[in-house]
Amino acid sequence: MLQLTDSVFTYELTNGSFLIDDAGAKSVSVFNNSAVDGSLIGSIYYNGIASTALTIEADQSITIEASENSVLVGITITAPASCTLQIILLL
Repeated sequence: MLQLTDSVFTYELTNGSFLIDDAGAKSVSVFNNSAVDGSLIGSIYYNGIASTALTIEADQSITIEASENSVLVGITITAPASCTLQIILLL
């Protein structure tokens, strides 16, 4: 029988930042549970262009998945004051 080896990490972020960097995350989902916008930004340059922040508006979610055997790195999720973001990582 096939063993399930993935783990799930959940976190509710308010008024702060959360960095996904070399933690072995296969996917991340972020849901904005408040009326204040949050954001998500990657840390790399692609063809000389820097990443820019994506806005996560009220009642909006964003999911990012790594391809095949890759993992996610260099993602910063930010919840400003009065913003609550619910984060789910698949490890």
